[in-house]
Amino acid sequence: MDSVRSVTENGTVSYHQLCSALQVARLIDDDGNIDQVIHSTYVHALTGGRYQIESLSDAQQILQRAGLLRRGGGDRVVPDARLAAMKALDDHQALIFLAISLGIESPVARRLVHKGEYSKPANLANIDPEARARIGALGEEFVKAACEAELTDLGRDDLGKQVARVSLISDGFGYDISAPNIRGELRLLEIKTQCVPSSSQFRLYISRNEYEVGRTEANWALVCCDMAGASDGDISIAGWCRGETLGPYLPEDHNGRWTEAMVVLPRGVLLPGFPSAIP
Repeated sequence: MDSVRSVTENGTVSYHQLCSALQVARLIDDDGNIDQVIHSTYVHALTGGRYQIESLSDAQQILQRAGLLRRGGGDRVVPDARLAAMKALDDHQALIFLAISLGIESPVARRLVHKGEYSKPANLANIDPEARARIGALGEEFVKAACEAELTDLGRDDLGKQVARVSLISDGFGYDISAPNIRGELRLLEIKTQCVPSSSQFRLYISRNEYEVGRTEANWALVCCDMAGASDGDISIAGWCRGETLGPYLPEDHNGRWTEAMVVLPRGVLLPGFPSAIP
């Protein structure tokens, strides 16, 4: 990899370090994060194996030396306005912006980025399936327990015992949990857990089958969970929505038919909690 003089500790920065720093910039929330949340984000970030935790921690220091991140008091890290501007750029331009922010002259910065192996965001094929399964399972168990507790609190312990995590049987149902309401009608809940919480957006991957079931089944709902740490005690429910809410945020079928897609939902479209057991 090409390297140039910069403000980093050893006097050089590589293309991979720039990519790592850009990855960190995209993980940091617009309002900033405390150190504990940032470290947890590095542990759970699905980067397809491109970046180790140590690389992301070092990259955070690069952003701070460039003045794009700063300490906001205590253990909180706050992004500079320029970092928000950088995040709005495509990856290629953002890398050049970052290199220039590190004090690298523009022609050299452009040469460094052009010579580097362009690092695209991790796609589904590169994401560790075990990590996805572990995070998903924690979210599903959390929501299952919440549904059981709700029915028990309503004096319907009999219905609480009928809450089932059907994803353990098959991924083909199009939902993860079936939970009766007080009428005995099943709520079909698809659970998505985000391990990089953002105050404004919720990112998730959804299959075509999940969406089609959600579009056709009136009792289907997407329940979004945030995970800020490594255990189920660090999970909270961000909100929920019906299948039709997802439509505007999904790709269109053109030359092919999408089978799995990443969706970025504004948190404003989510309703509080999860679908109530009281219709």
